[in-house]
Amino acid sequence: MREFLFLNDRYTMKEIIYLIIKTIELIMAITYKVSKCRNPKNPDANYYTGKAVKSGEYTFADLARDINNSTTITEADATAVLKAMKQFITKALLKGEVVVLQDLGRL
Repeated sequence: MREFLFLNDRYTMKEIIYLIIKTIELIMAITYKVSKCRNPKNPDANYYTGKAVKSGEYTFADLARDINNSTTITEADATAVLKAMKQFITKALLKGEVVVLQDLGRL
């Protein structure tokens, strides 16, 4: 089994993917703004809701580059793993399965 150096330790690809998911969890703070909404059934009754505000984009290429910069995995290897994940997640969703990404969430 091929191992990679990540944060000065050796890990398998499966362990690295888990670490990536855990890292994403740490950066998932959501910025939001409060919006006043009108109730169409009762125009006199307003309510407030939070709406997510984008702070930029973090692309597929950004993710692959960051994985490359923080591990011994090449950018091409990281891209290949991410593309494979996308392919298998898509297949599972098309079959009606729930995809569980550790503590990151469910699709």
